[in-house]
Amino acid sequence: MSVPAHARTGANKFAATSTPSRPSATESEPTGRHRRWRVGFVSLLPRFRLKPPFGAIARSTLAVAATFLLAAFTRLYLVDTLPPGLKYDSASNGVYILGILYDGTLPFYANPMGAPEPLILYMQSATVWLFGANVFALRIVPALAALLTVVALYGCAREFVADRRVALVAAFALTISLENIHNARAGIRFMLVPLFEAALLYFFWRGWRHRSRRDLVLAGVVLGLSVYTYLAALMLPLVILALWAHQFLLTRARRWDVLWTLGVGGIIALPRIIFHLMYPAAAMARASQVNLLQNPEVANVGLGNVVLAHLLEYVKMFGIDWQGGSFRQPLPDPILFVLFIIGVAVALARWRQIEWFWPLVALAIMFLPDLLAANEPIPNKVRTIGIVPPTYFLVGVGASAVLDRFRQRAVRIVLIALLMVSAVTSSNAYFVQTLAATPASREFDDFNISPLEVAEAQWIAQQTEPVYLPLNEFARSPVHYLVGARAPRLRSALRADGSLDPQAVVARGWLVLPENPERARSEGKIYVDDPAAFVLVNGDTVYLLPPTQFDRPTRSPDVVIRDPNARVAAQAYAVGPINFRAPPAPAPVKFSQGIELVSSAIDLARAQPGETVPVSLYWRVAQRTADDHVIFVHLLDVTEQVAANADILPALGAYNTFLWKPGELIPTHHTIQVPRRTPPGQYRVEVGLYNVLSQNRLDVLDARGNAAESRVVIGTVKVAPRQTLAYNPEHPQRIVFGDNLIALLGYDIRDDRQVTLYWQALSEMDRDYTVFVHVLDREGKIVAQNDHQPQDGNYPTGIWEPGENVRDDFALTIPDNAPDGTYRIMIGWYDFKTGARLPVRDAGGDAAMLDLPLEVRR
Repeated sequence: MSVPAHARTGANKFAATSTPSRPSATESEPTGRHRRWRVGFVSLLPRFRLKPPFGAIARSTLAVAATFLLAAFTRLYLVDTLPPGLKYDSASNGVYILGILYDGTLPFYANPMGAPEPLILYMQSATVWLFGANVFALRIVPALAALLTVVALYGCAREFVADRRVALVAAFALTISLENIHNARAGIRFMLVPLFEAALLYFFWRGWRHRSRRDLVLAGVVLGLSVYTYLAALMLPLVILALWAHQFLLTRARRWDVLWTLGVGGIIALPRIIFHLMYPAAAMARASQVNLLQNPEVANVGLGNVVLAHLLEYVKMFGIDWQGGSFRQPLPDPILFVLFIIGVAVALARWRQIEWFWPLVALAIMFLPDLLAANEPIPNKVRTIGIVPPTYFLVGVGASAVLDRFRQRAVRIVLIALLMVSAVTSSNAYFVQTLAATPASREFDDFNISPLEVAEAQWIAQQTEPVYLPLNEFARSPVHYLVGARAPRLRSALRADGSLDPQAVVARGWLVLPENPERARSEGKIYVDDPAAFVLVNGDTVYLLPPTQFDRPTRSPDVVIRDPNARVAAQAYAVGPINFRAPPAPAPVKFSQGIELVSSAIDLARAQPGETVPVSLYWRVAQRTADDHVIFVHLLDVTEQVAANADILPALGAYNTFLWKPGELIPTHHTIQVPRRTPPGQYRVEVGLYNVLSQNRLDVLDARGNAAESRVVIGTVKVAPRQTLAYNPEHPQRIVFGDNLIALLGYDIRDDRQVTLYWQALSEMDRDYTVFVHVLDREGKIVAQNDHQPQDGNYPTGIWEPGENVRDDFALTIPDNAPDGTYRIMIGWYDFKTGARLPVRDAGGDAAMLDLPLEVRR
């Protein structure tokens, strides 16, 4: 393949001197009165003279300006409405930003989001402060970053190679890329990676080429900050090391000034390094979930075959098929793909020169985040974001090679026409066909759900009267964030003494109920709709209300809230004052870090498998905490095993512990979903907190302030059978114990000494009685016994309901020294605490004999 003459000359010169290659005037530009700026797309056009006042403006500058203006249009036009709705990733940032701006929280990592990098939070905080809590304020930061990436790629390409055409075509190709247009407008942090990558390479190459310590330090600053953008940026130090190794091995350039870049970058990245060392599980939680070894195909076809299959997918994503793309289309369109292939061939032919080697090594290294996380069969567009700068640089290289190989004006015109076709095609697909709002988009479901949430939140934000809203709906990140346009502050409606804040008592307001409260959530989490948990939007504050019961009005709504597609998002009803339940009597339990569980209540003490158990908790803090904690509520069986759990951030993630304020009582409401296969029985309910990052539980403190436990048991729940059970004992026998409390219905005795007693509850009992079973010899002496609570303590009499039948299986162990013969079995009940036995009705005494004797034969 033919390559540009100036590139061949410059490359040889660079290999010998490690200085930049620049084409001579005779090689690249005519001189004298016939001088023309033949660069970029402008060199493709027929020559003509510009009349004043434009004659003084270089055509290359016009082309660059036009490219940047087009990039600004494709990144910023209708950025607040296209794509529709608001993705969870972006809205969750918005929720944290409300805390930063109005509650003084300064999170180093947004923990509930998988501890993502925080840089974008503080960048978006500035735009939310300037423009308010709206979609535009969140999306403008990644959109501007994407725009600056075009500029940075142009500058990076200009620094690495002296051919302006490479830089301009690379910038133009990135500008018109449909995938990058869409990603730039989604408001997500991963779009910062290409900007920092291109800026890093720009400063590093300037510093390396000019031996400029200042530029190498600036490269280090960019490198250090990049680790706070997105996980893929952790690969950038490897790119720098690979470039250094390339020069060391091929030119024997012992350039230790690269340490300025790596050292400064390491110092700035030190907080993240410390974070990883302190909380490795939290820092790598997402990576551990999606790593290559989690791919189920590894067990089926082997690790090597999985890697090879993924490498093939990387090849296909450039011009054949990429199901992981936003629109299931290859990364470059067919025209750009051809130029990319030519660019790769040129770079491979000149791989010994660093200016051609860097896109190849960057491309390979920036695929690693996706390869190491290859738990899915297709390349992930987020984890492969680092391939963007080298990919479009190679497109520019390919275009330059075509221009040098075919110098005919017709070929140049065809090439620019094809590039214009690409630009028109991608712009038409995105802005006219609105591809992001159709099923052609892989994110269609997200963008189909969130417009409902956006419409609902915007309606609430526009009201001046108080608005009641289900907590489950408010906890949806788009709703929480956008309601912040009216009410950015969040606090509990209860004062520390349990009384209602006066601002939470309103005479009239709106009750907003979503059309489908159990619809999918854009953040992917599923909560059981909780009719007892609500918030009140009043003034500039959202109040977390104590649990109460809002009955859905049966009348027609006063207002129907619809999204832009006329779908019903929610219904609003004008309502009067609402009464709330008072908190239970205080029974304080102190946890570490100044957190106190003031009182608790199990709102439903009996449930069947498949039902939910509501639990109300009331918390208080002595001082603000910077830590984020999960509240756990567990059902424990008699063996202390967790039968069901409800681990959740406070208020479904809407009111994290680092937002809790002294002087208020924080109500949290929890619903424990009892699994359908849960055996009937009595279960204890344990409550506590654990740190999101370390996963360590907070200690429960005793009266002296010492750690005593890591949880508190607040009561018990009966899991009842789904239907009344009826039994047919082999040996019926009716015996009534106590004052019409318990009746024996019969029993079974098997050869292996397994005994089953069938009981019936005749009355409700206020305590747990113990059944005793004694084996008596002919002289009435006890040779064996089994004292227990029914079903090994899992079904005590305190939870029996009148008329309920209970089966109790247990074993009798006859001593080896007991002679063969006939033995009698005596049964009865007693109170374990007092030892008092229940009398046997109609027979006298406090024990009864079973009719069937026990035969012992060995």
